[in-house]
Amino acid sequence: MAFEYPSTKTARKEKKQKELDDKVKKIGKKFDKKILKLSGSKEAQLHAKDFDEGLKRAEDRAIKEAYQETGMPMAKGGRAMLRGGGICKRGMNRKAVGKNS
Repeated sequence: MAFEYPSTKTARKEKKQKELDDKVKKIGKKFDKKILKLSGSKEAQLHAKDFDEGLKRAEDRAIKEAYQETGMPMAKGGRAMLRGGGICKRGMNRKAVGKNS
């Protein structure tokens, strides 16, 4: 069976949407399994102040694990990581330093 290009833009959009829906269903199934497993675990409840906070911890962990297993990209870092941009900041401009020395 050879690959056929969709003939119209709407067909391409529908195909892309179907693929996305399939991915979401797959992640949802994995998440359901993980949340059932982690919500009753001692680890989730051990560090929590009450039962609801333990469920929240289990839910957060289940989301992260489900995303990792499916290979979906997760958010990395925030403003704190990107603020410097990896550039060394000096008190004086480099050109000014070169002229004075």
